[in-house]
Amino acid sequence: MLARLALRLIAVILAAPALGGSLTAQSFDLAAHGQQIIAFDQLLRFHPGDDPTLAWANPAFDDSSWPLIRGNETWYAQGYPKLTGFAWYRFKVTLPSQAGPLALWVPLIATNFQIYADGRLIAQNGAMPPHPRARYGPNLVFPIPADLAQSGQPLIIAIRVWHYRWEYELFGGLQEAMRLGDAGLIREWQAQRWRTIFWVNTQFNINCLVCLLAGLGSLALFFLRPTDREFLWFGVWEAFNVLYVLLEIWCAFHSFNVIFWRLGGAILLAGLNGCLPILIRHFGRTDRTRLYWAAIAVALLDSAINALLAFNGISILSFCIAEAVMKLLIGALNCGLLFQTSKESKVEMRVFALPVAVYFLNLTAVYTGLALVAQGATRAGHYVQLFIGFTNWPFPLGTYQTTGIAVQLALFTILLFRFVRTRSDEERYKTELEAARTVQQVLVPEEIPTIPGFALASVYKPAGQVGGDFFQIIPIANGGVLAAIGDVSGKGMPAAMTVALLVGTLRTLAHYTQKPSEILAAMNQRMLARNSGGFTTCLVLTVSAAGTVTAANAGHISPYVNGRELTLANGLPLGLSAHEQYAESVFSLAAGEQLTLMTDGVVEARAATGELLGFDRVQAMTTEPADAIVQAAQDFGQDDDITVMTLRLAQRARAAIDL
Repeated sequence: MLARLALRLIAVILAAPALGGSLTAQSFDLAAHGQQIIAFDQLLRFHPGDDPTLAWANPAFDDSSWPLIRGNETWYAQGYPKLTGFAWYRFKVTLPSQAGPLALWVPLIATNFQIYADGRLIAQNGAMPPHPRARYGPNLVFPIPADLAQSGQPLIIAIRVWHYRWEYELFGGLQEAMRLGDAGLIREWQAQRWRTIFWVNTQFNINCLVCLLAGLGSLALFFLRPTDREFLWFGVWEAFNVLYVLLEIWCAFHSFNVIFWRLGGAILLAGLNGCLPILIRHFGRTDRTRLYWAAIAVALLDSAINALLAFNGISILSFCIAEAVMKLLIGALNCGLLFQTSKESKVEMRVFALPVAVYFLNLTAVYTGLALVAQGATRAGHYVQLFIGFTNWPFPLGTYQTTGIAVQLALFTILLFRFVRTRSDEERYKTELEAARTVQQVLVPEEIPTIPGFALASVYKPAGQVGGDFFQIIPIANGGVLAAIGDVSGKGMPAAMTVALLVGTLRTLAHYTQKPSEILAAMNQRMLARNSGGFTTCLVLTVSAAGTVTAANAGHISPYVNGRELTLANGLPLGLSAHEQYAESVFSLAAGEQLTLMTDGVVEARAATGELLGFDRVQAMTTEPADAIVQAAQDFGQDDDITVMTLRLAQRARAAIDL
């Protein structure tokens, strides 16, 4: 839309000086001085209103009472700023007596027109009332009928114009001078004008290219990282940008229906402005706040206002005022979203807020200027032109496209920075993960030691590549067993390092004491000394060869004996209190009975419906072998690390001790 606006406003602002001295009014001589093309840039007869009988097209009609108006600028700039609907131009052109094929070049005329030569219709664009179809046709060429071109007589040209009242500018008629002459030369002139139009639209072409490359690059990054949806939404947003700019470029080179043009622009505008808050939310990693929904609602309202104008439901003045308010609100809401981003995105998003703010402030200023133009303030056109075209070097460029390109480049730069940073984090995480797996493989035993008199089994299934569970089975004096099981809060390398600390402490302490309470107390102090805010649940117990079990618990799940949950004295998890004392509980394990230890990953196994496996189901399966318990939990739905350890006192060992 602004591409068309640029051409029309520049035509108004850079038009020739006001009315003054001129050649003979409404009369042009193509035959004089051997001219092959003549420009109708002098005074023409002009009359607001219409004659449905088309008598004003008759060459015999006396138009001497009509006022004069220049043919190279709009009637808006010549004392008719509020004129909409019909108006007529008339002038006379003298043709050479031996003229070859002639053609008429017609510039952009706002809006529909019919051109009569000696009362004969020779050119038309758009449909006139009572069933109008508003249509713009830039840079058109129409042949002069051969019998008229070869007559050698003066030709009376009458132009009937119908100005579409819902156009952006409330000025109508000729935007620049028409030309008539040799058909071949007129075609060359038309080709030169296409090159000029292309040059004027260079900024739109470059903006389209920037959007296309940025969008394709973003979609390629999304293909590499499909979990980062900001890349996808950036590509979608750029797709709407490309389509919106292509619509403007296409309209600059083709005759187009004004309603379809505006309706298509309204639809693309809904996607363009509607995608922006979605894109910002994904970039900032934030929730759907009221500000987010407000930004989307205003974007859709802005599109609805454009659609309303397309169907003639709002005056051009009201539209310009509403659009100025909408652009200001859209800019403010999106900048507000940029300041609600997560901590990791704060700096880059706030940097992006600057070009976004400038872009929407620029649009607000443009529509404010257009509102003034619609009110008849012709000088406001000078300020609007500064926003649309402030320089011709290295090509015509305005702040609308300049700020738009700045927004694209700023966001794409942030996107690339995000991708590089994420890749770097991934590489670092991969290195840490590999180190954590190496540590865990060393510290979590893959094979259970063989201890005479005991049947031991254990199964460890982390939810991810590195878990936070740990267990140890250590032979002790007099043929007994020291067993420990625990669950470290957190995942990855920090959890692996905590496991390394605790397992190392446990193994060292096992050489000096077999009292579970002392072992837990020492592990608690060691964890507090290197505490990073986490905690660990842990259960330590010893089983003598005679079946006496001594246990101390630091917030861990109680063990089970033959499907019966044992009641133990329970203390706080490790790493929470420096003064915590862990009491010991003593009970007896009969020959053949199974002692089952596990982490909370078994109890908290979660089905697809959200249902937990729960303590009741777990208690019923604790008489099963360790691998059966783990398999049942995984089949239900593993949601966390799972560790199960079983211990059974052999019948022969107990019988020998009894003797």
